[in-house]
Amino acid sequence: IAVLGAQWPYMGLPPSKLSFMAGTGVWMALMERGPVYVKGSFQKLADGLAEELAESGGEVAYDTAVSEIMVDGDRVTGVKTEDGRELRSPVIVSNADAKLTFERLIGEDRVPPRFMKRVRRMKPSISAFMTYSACTLPLHEMGLSGEVFVYDHWDHDETWADIEAGRLGGLWLSLPTLHDRSLAPDGEHLVIFTSLMPYDIGEPWEQAKERYTEQMLARAEQVLPGYRDSITFLDSATPETFERYTLA
Repeated sequence: IAVLGAQWPYMGLPPSKLSFMAGTGVWMALMERGPVYVKGSFQKLADGLAEELAESGGEVAYDTAVSEIMVDGDRVTGVKTEDGRELRSPVIVSNADAKLTFERLIGEDRVPPRFMKRVRRMKPSISAFMTYSACTLPLHEMGLSGEVFVYDHWDHDETWADIEAGRLGGLWLSLPTLHDRSLAPDGEHLVIFTSLMPYDIGEPWEQAKERYTEQMLARAEQVLPGYRDSITFLDSATPETFERYTLA
């Protein structure tokens, strides 16, 4: 049972806390056609959407923060950006955190109290700590899958307890160059290592980042002997990194 539920970190909760629909949704996707990757990395899909938008007369505004979602009565009318622009639209799709969207961007005084009460009851999802690296190990000769889950415990609830305590857990290695060699120069492979992680670990992430990076490298070394000495590129992302890019 533990092995069959090993992919739960994708959903951010252990099987005992996942809804049936969330847990089985991933299985349905895997069973129908098997895992599917976007050739050239997932960035290619985002690039394709941006190109289509531009060809249709739209504009993609990068590095542009929204300071307010404008409302007239019970309808949105557009957004204000931090540089003072007003962009009008009858429909707004916010990819930011729900509390930020309704409490700050719209304003809770403009949202039905019953709905705001529901939003406040929600618990934020778990975040992650990630290392991005390239290495010269011949991963294609090591019999590995494109995704490799790494566990300390058979009991997934024990793993979840580690995560909530700010310890590494819900770990998986992504090795995309096993499927698409165009993502790295000849003789190199990409190794992306993810651990679920709370946003608040009781200390500033700028102080903890180096320590967690070292822990991640040590864990990756257990799965990929020789990995640390073969690294040609390394960077890490903390929960604060994801907040900066996604407002989540």
